[in-house]
Amino acid sequence: MNPTLWNEKWTAKGPDAAQHRHSPHQPDPLLPQLVGPWPTGRALDLGCGLGANARWLARQGWQVCGLDFSSVAIDFARRLAEQDENPPDFRVADVTTLAADETFDLVTAFYLHLSQAQRQSLLATLHQHLRPGGHVVFVAHDRSDQSWSPSDPKGPPPEILTTPEEVRAELSGLQVLRAEVILHDAHQDGRAAPVTVVVAQR
Repeated sequence: MNPTLWNEKWTAKGPDAAQHRHSPHQPDPLLPQLVGPWPTGRALDLGCGLGANARWLARQGWQVCGLDFSSVAIDFARRLAEQDENPPDFRVADVTTLAADETFDLVTAFYLHLSQAQRQSLLATLHQHLRPGGHVVFVAHDRSDQSWSPSDPKGPPPEILTTPEEVRAELSGLQVLRAEVILHDAHQDGRAAPVTVVVAQR
């Protein structure tokens, strides 16, 4: 996956809610379930796309930084958040090279398409960017999802699919609170599919 490819995808889709699995104004339904009870603080949303998750966090009182390597997605996200009372700080950035001096109370990664090596490297260092008591929420397509075909241009490459066990092992320096596969509306056509859900805490 690369910025050029995603810039082309976002340009083709545009910010129209009808083009997406969920409205760009509403978060992934799992986010409020997982994060809702926690006290607010500073949050980092990795691979934020159009910013729906970041904007929901901001509406709850979080100070949010949303990162994505697609300049088109970030431009759309900023435009969608123009009227928000507490807009996130949306930045064009490579999530695999986080600034060493930035720390957060929450790091979220929903359907972040990384190679296995990139994911391992990122997750192994997230504890360095978490404040004491801070959480990581990781949600991704699970390897048990048989609906993806290697030849499907709309699906993720098979090598980026995950399992809870792999993600648990890769989150070094953190206490894993939850690691499981659940059925979730993870496809654009509304089909429920197995996703990896991992929650960890420093």
